Amino acid sequence: MKLRYVVVVYNRFGGSFRQNVLSSLQSELGQHGTRVDAWATEAHPTSAIELASKAAAAGADLVIGMGGDWMVRSIAEGLRGAGVPMAICKGGTGNLFGNVYTGEQEPKALVAMLQSGYPQPVDAISWNCTDVDGEEHSGISIVAVGFGCLLDAIGDADPAWKKRFGKAVYAHNMVKAAFMPKMVKAKLHKANALPSEKLSAALVFNVPPVDMPELARGCNASDGLLDFVGLRASNALDMAIAVGSLWLTKNAGDHIVSFRSKRLVIELNKPVALNIDGDKGPITDKVTLGVISGAANIVLSA
Repeated sequence: MKLRYVVVVYNRFGGSFRQNVLSSLQSELGQHGTRVDAWATEAHPTSAIELASKAAAAGADLVIGMGGDWMVRSIAEGLRGAGVPMAICKGGTGNLFGNVYTGEQEPKALVAMLQSGYPQPVDAISWNCTDVDGEEHSGISIVAVGFGCLLDAIGDADPAWKKRFGKAVYAHNMVKAAFMPKMVKAKLHKANALPSEKLSAALVFNVPPVDMPELARGCNASDGLLDFVGLRASNALDMAIAVGSLWLTKNAGDHIVSFRSKRLVIELNKPVALNIDGDKGPITDKVTLGVISGAANIVLSA
């Protein structure tokens, strides 16, 4: 790629953000004759979206999101329809998309990839709901939309603690939540209505963790499908068996319900907090999900 002007949008509060990595990235790009601007996000949740849109309007050839999955989603949303590609430099606590598709890349290797690589179309999950106060919400997800005690443990994690202790905060909160799973009755509508399920947690994902074979099942972020996985775990023992099965085997048995679909409506018997790519979202009892094919153009490999 010919990169005359690149904007790096970074989250200085990200769990693995390092100023020296940002400086090195700017230096490596500069050595190739690229003009580089680095813009820090503000505290409000749409900051990265607005900065990505601003970068496209300013004529950037590429926008690099430096942060976690929230950053990847925000940059993708800000660039939708602009015709400007994006890339990823991991710098957050949760870097699932980056871990799956880019691995560990030092700035020099990342810049080399950008010089010889090309943008690839990546799907996004569209979601919309009405919250408990009657306000409508909608957006996209690059990794997953979910709900339940394990997702609450991630979404409620304190940013200051994440900055200091990284993923250990997630692990601590999830272990606590696993001892008190709260069940919710869910009606799952795809092509037709499925039987109701009692679930303690559920994920509709676009990018599966590479170390959970039952979730991966050959899916990828450009297959045009939603992947649903629900945990039927009413107590700590069931939760341990279900999560252990996901990590250690390819068959999670009766503790898991899973399927694929292009569109899905989830109706719940009580309001839950949605989790959007690891961040807490609206509280609702119904959410509609779909697939936006090729929603983002991301440079992932040479």
